[in-house]
Amino acid sequence: MPNYFRQPYGHGWALVGDAGYNKDPITAQGITNAFRDAERCAVALDEALGGARPFEAAMHDYQRARDEQVLAMYEFTCQLATLEPAPPEMQRLFGAIQGNQDAMDAFVRMNAGTDSPAEFFSPRNVGSIMAAAQVAL
Repeated sequence: MPNYFRQPYGHGWALVGDAGYNKDPITAQGITNAFRDAERCAVALDEALGGARPFEAAMHDYQRARDEQVLAMYEFTCQLATLEPAPPEMQRLFGAIQGNQDAMDAFVRMNAGTDSPAEFFSPRNVGSIMAAAQVAL
């Protein structure tokens, strides 16, 4: 399945959701992203059409915010969608998550799109999960 980012606006048009950027459906983020994009796009269009900001500036900020919000999940999804075995360090992390309710909840929140993969996979968070697994042994 093609994964891509498009410029989500131009003279007389705007894109939201999968039309503006697409990633494999394996993480089931499409409709959530579409609603979030639609809200941000509406705010940007209101600013532009109401005269508060130039169209190009408002829509550029819409695109920048969208890209910043979704990039980590996009990268995680593209890796997951290969259906290849997880790299050894990821397998160790999954082993450390097992039995750790807080870590399992955080992983589910990340996979649901509530929390960012960048935050979940940050060295600080991974270190905390790994340290808790060592204590549990």
